[in-house]
Amino acid sequence: MASKREGTWRVGAVVATACGLLVQACGSDAKSTPAGAAGAPGGGADAGTAGGGASAGSGGGGGSTDGGAGGMPSTGGAGNLPDASPDASPSDAGTSEAGSLDVSATVSLGGVPSPGVKLIIQGVVYTSDEDGHVLAHGVTTPYDATTVHVDGGVTYVEVLQGLVTRTPTFGAGSLPGQQATVSGQLSGVTFPNGATQRAAVGLVSDGVYLGSAGLGSAAGPGYGPLTVGWIGPVTLDATLYAIAWTTDGFGNPSTYLGFGTKPFTVTNGGAFGMADGSTPLTNLALSPISSHTLSGNITTPGALGIDRKVLRVGGVVGVNVALDQSSASAYSYEAPSGVSVDTTFHVFASDAAGESAHSLVRVEDALSTLDITLLAPPTLVGPSDQAENVDGSTEFTFTTLPNLVYSATFQTPSSANPTEVVVVRTLSNTVHLPDLGILGAELPKGGNFTWSVTVDGPSTTMDELVTGSDYYALHHRRADATSTERTFTTKP
Repeated sequence: MASKREGTWRVGAVVATACGLLVQACGSDAKSTPAGAAGAPGGGADAGTAGGGASAGSGGGGGSTDGGAGGMPSTGGAGNLPDASPDASPSDAGTSEAGSLDVSATVSLGGVPSPGVKLIIQGVVYTSDEDGHVLAHGVTTPYDATTVHVDGGVTYVEVLQGLVTRTPTFGAGSLPGQQATVSGQLSGVTFPNGATQRAAVGLVSDGVYLGSAGLGSAAGPGYGPLTVGWIGPVTLDATLYAIAWTTDGFGNPSTYLGFGTKPFTVTNGGAFGMADGSTPLTNLALSPISSHTLSGNITTPGALGIDRKVLRVGGVVGVNVALDQSSASAYSYEAPSGVSVDTTFHVFASDAAGESAHSLVRVEDALSTLDITLLAPPTLVGPSDQAENVDGSTEFTFTTLPNLVYSATFQTPSSANPTEVVVVRTLSNTVHLPDLGILGAELPKGGNFTWSVTVDGPSTTMDELVTGSDYYALHHRRADATSTERTFTTKP
């Protein structure tokens, strides 16, 4: 359920297996797609999962996760679908005729090009070239764009309505999963930990969480093996960091003892360092740091109740220094000052009907008061639950607020292993199932699906979804709320 998701957002990111939707794309001539992919909506765990390949859509919205991607390395592509992709770069974009534009699009994930991804713009099918580029001529604005790719036998369709930009970046494709282990020793703080002392070690790359390990009472100074995982290149430049603190009677931080960091390059399959301290490369010396009090109040809309409040060091996903599972709306925690990785504060809420909401804010050293009002989950209006004979003419409607992006997600019933995932992103309160006839494809006749809607912010335009960065990277804050879930059956 959406109420269990948390952390970084990847549009349309769902890990799955099996084949469906686009029959052509599952044929024997499907091309290998060595680029693309990202994290997947996951459960309530507070750590990433190292592992294989995954699939994702454009950075920006639609669900959240507190972990990395799992599964096996996979192939993508779209079989023998038509190819209409010139070799273009963003600088090629311009005006082709009065009232129309040349749109120079990039398909990539994490800056890595994704070739072989199908992109539909105003009824024309393009295929991203080896550099992940697509050049579309004579596009009138605003325009809708649809990406289609297959990963691990799952078809992913993402529709973005109302774009204006000439140079969008779409996130789609697949990348192999990489994994390594790191061990070492901490110094600068008294070890082993006492009854109320805690420490943790983490690895992060450009704000993306790779893994972490906690050291509880009586642990330390050695750590590891810490398993880290990432999606992308075999070798990755990262930052190794560690923090130590003491806790109060509620398990929340009372003082911070030290923080340390160093550049670190990790390689797939590597086993780096030893916990006995014999490998300086993975040892970290902690230096004293100060702290400041972060406090405020949380306002929850409707029947939502607070599930937990989390203070993290290391980014959107990282080391939990405070994990408060009380439902209290007022809070006060000690936050570290002077650390070189992001500290974030999260609030998670849900209700008995299955609605959920989540908010996160980057905590600067000067931030002492932070009041949060959670977004209201959308209310599904129609069709009713268990609707039948649904097709492309069926209107899916829901409540909306101005200047927020809404993502309607349609997928086969098993959220863990769907075979088709369709996401429509819009500023409107009404969407339809996409028409994929131009690809010679359609949703399964008589197929069972679930649907829900997620609102994401802050955003005032659809173009923010295709900048190549997610909302947190753009605004240093993020919020989402997800509706209840309904089911429907497509027309036989």
